[in-house]
Amino acid sequence: MEHHQDQLLGALPTAPKTAEQELGRMLSLQQSTFDSTADGLLVVDLTGAITWFNRSFVTLWRIPEAILETRDDEKALAHVLSQLASSENFLLKVRELYANPTASSFDILDFKDGRHDGLAAHI
Repeated sequence: MEHHQDQLLGALPTAPKTAEQELGRMLSLQQSTFDSTADGLLVVDLTGAITWFNRSFVTLWRIPEAILETRDDEKALAHVLSQLASSENFLLKVRELYANPTASSFDILDFKDGRHDGLAAHI
């Protein structure tokens, strides 16, 4: 009986490791999927911290790595605003969306450099 318990107990640590490996695999697959989309994706938590973004988002907004590393949405917004032709309207829309978690919108953004892009926001 003692030998059987040792075998059973010896098997227990592998279960969490397997679950952890599966979670890692799933997160990697999810990241790859989000990075493969042409849409720029950004996730900000309720405290204003950037929790996730994809490469398309970084490319669209030309946000330097130094800003992204801070995970500070206010710093990212300040960088973004400097690129828009109508930064005040954009900032008002962002604040409105953050204040209303069930809101969504679609807007056309006009960049100072002549680019135009659609922005679909879902909170």
